[in-house]
Amino acid sequence: MAKSTDVLMPPPEVVGLLPDKPGGETNLLPEALTRTDLKVWFTVPLYSDPTKGEEKVELFVDNNPNPLVVRTWDQPITDTDRYVLLPQQWLRANDGEHSLRYRATIYNGDWEDSNPLIMTLDTLAPTLATANALVFPPAVLPPNKLTAQYLTQNNDQVKAGIPLYTTPKPWDRITWYWSDSAGGYQQAGVIELDDKNYTGPLDLVANGDLIRLRGNGARFVSYSVEDRAGNKTPYAVHVELSVDTAVVPRVLPPAKVLEASNSGSSGVLVPTRALNGATVELPATAVINDDERVVVYWAQPGTPGDYTTETPVAPGSRQYSIPKTRIAQHSGGSLTVTYEVHEPGVANPHKSQTYNLQVDDISGLPTVQCEEDDSGGNLSLKAVTDFANFTMENWSFMSTEQFVSVEVRGIDANMQTVVIPALVEGPVPEVAPKIPVGRISKADLQRFKLNERLEVRATVSFDGKRTWKRFDSLRPLLIA
Repeated sequence: MAKSTDVLMPPPEVVGLLPDKPGGETNLLPEALTRTDLKVWFTVPLYSDPTKGEEKVELFVDNNPNPLVVRTWDQPITDTDRYVLLPQQWLRANDGEHSLRYRATIYNGDWEDSNPLIMTLDTLAPTLATANALVFPPAVLPPNKLTAQYLTQNNDQVKAGIPLYTTPKPWDRITWYWSDSAGGYQQAGVIELDDKNYTGPLDLVANGDLIRLRGNGARFVSYSVEDRAGNKTPYAVHVELSVDTAVVPRVLPPAKVLEASNSGSSGVLVPTRALNGATVELPATAVINDDERVVVYWAQPGTPGDYTTETPVAPGSRQYSIPKTRIAQHSGGSLTVTYEVHEPGVANPHKSQTYNLQVDDISGLPTVQCEEDDSGGNLSLKAVTDFANFTMENWSFMSTEQFVSVEVRGIDANMQTVVIPALVEGPVPEVAPKIPVGRISKADLQRFKLNERLEVRATVSFDGKRTWKRFDSLRPLLIA
């Protein structure tokens, strides 16, 4: 019998080994794979031919000269059958790091060795401390309660120490439970250790959102530990807490808009009364402490014409200014006004009741003008060189955030309606006494029937092209 080559064959292969992690075991085998015999795959030598004689593979562990497993065959072996079985009994009894290699011997006695595979076995769960209950602050333990006040004073959370167990390793997972019965284990969170923090003191942090979500009354808090291989400890002794996070709601009545006619929680605003903006006033009955932050919302955030402010008109005042540029978007519609009070140490703000404001349509809008129109209301083709140009005078709440569309409508010689756009959704270029709003070519004007009136129709969008309001139309007589 002779070694056929000095080149080593590929190492054994075990499917399911965990990826290596910093500080963790090399090629760790999940504990679940040790509950039955384990397939260890090998490679058949190149010149294998079992039809000429029996062949075999021997699996060696560590430096033991005697094989742990031997398998023979005298018929061609398929790729799906190239494995030996490591006995479950051996897997469960040999925790630690091992080197696996095999020797494959073909029909003529030649043999080849493989490279080694390092594999780690871990079938023992960590051991919890004898006194393994979580260590909560005495202030929250019975006969005391875990209260809203405690959460407010402690960054909206409660911490509990985890007694050190035997033996913590990198990538252990501590699963903790916040349950409504002593026998229930409702998962609340997972703490995964790494290669830096696994030896230090460990804390469980339960935040106020979870505590409030799980409700008031008797609550039972426990944990368990699972190592990277999947070995899990029993549940730790639970700690019973009495939870009462109920907060007496702070009623914050609706605000009002001083420029509007108000009735209870609603009002109607005539836009001309807010040419310089509007003023939101919070009621004197709203309970707002000096150390609290107030945020006022004019319309739903993210919608056209919304405005958010935290700055009162003067320190200590309950009045907040809304810019005049936030009025026109709501003309002919409605909006809500609300405010929030942010209490230090409280995660969620106190929300006010809603004030509903109806805004009347903006009135007094100008009529589009044609620069080539004569004073008698006629538009002469003779007066148009290349284009007829349209303009509009300044209007209330004019803003460069607005858009203008202009079209010329009329009939042709066949009495068919003709519509020609002069400006399509053009942004207001500037706030000025007069602005250009498009033009129509002489060639397009000639499509209309002479001695018939045209309609030059202008529409403006105050709310980002969502809705359009019509201005009064210009109706010149088209003449030669």
